[in-house]
Amino acid sequence: MALTRLGATNITNSTIANVTALPAGLTNAGKVLQAVTATDSTQRSTTSTGFTLGGSTLTVDITPSSTSSKVYVVCTFTGYPNNTSSNAYFTIYRDATHLGTGSGGFITTWSETGRVIGNPMAISVLDSPSSTSTLTYQMRWAAESGGTTYLTYDGTKSVITAFEIAG
Repeated sequence: MALTRLGATNITNSTIANVTALPAGLTNAGKVLQAVTATDSTQRSTTSTGFTLGGSTLTVDITPSSTSSKVYVVCTFTGYPNNTSSNAYFTIYRDATHLGTGSGGFITTWSETGRVIGNPMAISVLDSPSSTSTLTYQMRWAAESGGTTYLTYDGTKSVITAFEIAG
């Protein structure tokens, strides 16, 4: 049996399972503690000018294990506006909190010709919620007044994943 010396603590292979905390000076900071994901393959549309879930299933619940944890959210999808000179807006929410900026969210895409093109997009955000309650992260989207915004072009797969990162 090999012994490893960590400060004043000797740990053997037979006692490693009994370790409940890291020795002083060692940390888990930055490590992924958990991941949750959701997908959607249904093409959807909205004319809403306010950010909406719009029937999408791009929503995940995660419960951080510590108030010092961060949550890294990544969402990949296709989306587009269908009207000439119309904008489509995409963002991430934590519960009722908009994590993007203003009415543009994280991504604003524009159609110059009105052609139907499913633009591949990705949003990522590192959130510091300071909570151990269950949090809901959602990708929401909106249309410019008079326009229509589409999500998940032609049945492609859209994905949202939230990772708890140790603080």
